[in-house]
Amino acid sequence: MSAADLTYLTVGRKRLPTTELVRRYHEKLPSGSVHLVSHVTADDPIVDGGTAARMSQAMATPTYARDHDTFEALLGGAPLVEPGVVFAQEWNPDQHNSEPEHSCVYVAIARID
Repeated sequence: MSAADLTYLTVGRKRLPTTELVRRYHEKLPSGSVHLVSHVTADDPIVDGGTAARMSQAMATPTYARDHDTFEALLGGAPLVEPGVVFAQEWNPDQHNSEPEHSCVYVAIARID
């Protein structure tokens, strides 16, 4: 399994678009790997966009919130493990004993074939 924050990586001194960084990263992973990815979003209907923006800016390396389609596009069409791109609280809801709190974070696991 691989988990990495690719948003801020650079190649040499050149800063590449995040989608290009993810593509290059996936090319280096052996077939059969999985890539766990998460990202702040303002899409959660329960958590207001301002909260997501404050969370994004409070991180050690500030980022910005991405919507569902933009986040999914970062994975470059890699096959996703079910349930695909979902809010963190929806990833495996059967394992919770109570209603999970809303997170305003998307998660996904991409398979590298």
